[in-house]
Amino acid sequence: FMQLPNEESHAEFTMHLQQCECTILKICLLFSHHDNDAAHDLYQEIVYQLWISYPRFHKDRSFEAWARRIAFNTAAKQWRKLKRSPKFEIISPRMTLIDNEKDEMLEMLYDAIDLLNDKDRKLLFLYLDKMPLKKIASQFSTTETAIKHRIHKIKTELTKLVDKE
Repeated sequence: FMQLPNEESHAEFTMHLQQCECTILKICLLFSHHDNDAAHDLYQEIVYQLWISYPRFHKDRSFEAWARRIAFNTAAKQWRKLKRSPKFEIISPRMTLIDNEKDEMLEMLYDAIDLLNDKDRKLLFLYLDKMPLKKIASQFSTTETAIKHRIHKIKTELTKLVDKE
């Protein structure tokens, strides 16, 4: 039997959620390939997962770090599920074409990021979100030097993937 948070904790949960909403939205956009509908669906799923997990949240810890972990796990789970399902493209007159080179390069970068494994994608997100390397290293239980090396390898891999396209 799953115990949901009570009404008293609803206001507290909402306050915490508002404080880290930007981070969650960035994760949603990263994992949804900047598709607004998919990002919105993923955001709803993450908030749902946070809500049902909230009774197990330890109030002496950082809500944002806890929420980020749940958001990444939920997003990665959704992404793996979508990756296995067949892809159907709906062709409609409302579909927009990429009309300039910058958008095309950005699209190629997102395609390349989609090819990264979950761990590298999470590392890239934290790095691009300007999280200090020391904090990233502690989240991955490794050293700053190892994180710097991995970021360099990810950049090299992304460059190769984008240049290949």
